[in-house]
Amino acid sequence: MHTYIALLTFTDQGSKELKQTTRRAEEFRKMVEKRGIKILQTFWLNGPFDGIHIFEAENEDEAMAHSMSLSSFGNAKTQTYRAYSRQEIEPILDSIPKPYDLIHGE
Repeated sequence: MHTYIALLTFTDQGSKELKQTTRRAEEFRKMVEKRGIKILQTFWLNGPFDGIHIFEAENEDEAMAHSMSLSSFGNAKTQTYRAYSRQEIEPILDSIPKPYDLIHGE
């Protein structure tokens, strides 16, 4: 499973029904868990984003379908990003060539 972070911005519809946001989040969590998506945490925020939704999906296609599904209800727009743990990022960092190697073709 891979971890993803979705930044949420309420739409006009979502803002009008703001008092229902926690209920909608719980209903959505139950719905997507049936499809194999695990929602790790949802937070409501102050600032330029209204919420953050941290979830796990098997692959990019499932993550994309999940985010599109969330947006399709019309209460929030999403920006979803793949998140890497320390264990996941270290091999990627190790594979980055040194600038000297790039310049000299090594």
